[in-house]
Amino acid sequence: MRLINVQNYVFRHEFIALPLANQPNGAQAYPKCLNIEITGSGTKTRSGTLGTELYKADDPGIAFNPYEPFTNYPMPGPVLFIG
Repeated sequence: MRLINVQNYVFRHEFIALPLANQPNGAQAYPKCLNIEITGSGTKTRSGTLGTELYKADDPGIAFNPYEPFTNYPMPGPVLFIG
């Protein structure tokens, strides 16, 4: 008998508009969410991140000046899950 793991998650992605990100609370987030269920016989799990803890207003990538020269954008948010 195979053991099947079932994990329920809210999958969230968003666009972050940066035209006003050089001002306090200027970055504008446009999130999209959907509920997903992941099943399988694997052993990797992810605890997830609360929506209120995804990032703070002063995180790089949120407090960001798009009008200064840059070569790299610091992606805000929790560490990506590699499974």
